[in-house]
Amino acid sequence: MALFSVFFLVCFFFQVYLPYIAKRDIPSDLWEVEYPLLYPVATVCIIISLLCFLLAFWDVWGLLTPVVLFFIGMGIFMSALIIL
Repeated sequence: MALFSVFFLVCFFFQVYLPYIAKRDIPSDLWEVEYPLLYPVATVCIIISLLCFLLAFWDVWGLLTPVVLFFIGMGIFMSALIIL
């Protein structure tokens, strides 16, 4: 959960902190130029947390674990699109 939280903190930083709290209007295509380490950190965190979730839930759902986690992930992604 800690790595998943780091991923969401990076998303929060880009979507909420920069435009609304820090009042920095940086276009999204320049985020990687301004903050070059945040993309790799977020990518590594989400991949490792996905593997940990797969291992943790394998005893519960077995071979359906990747399918269930895919739908849970898509639900989180779509709800984040609606909110933001």
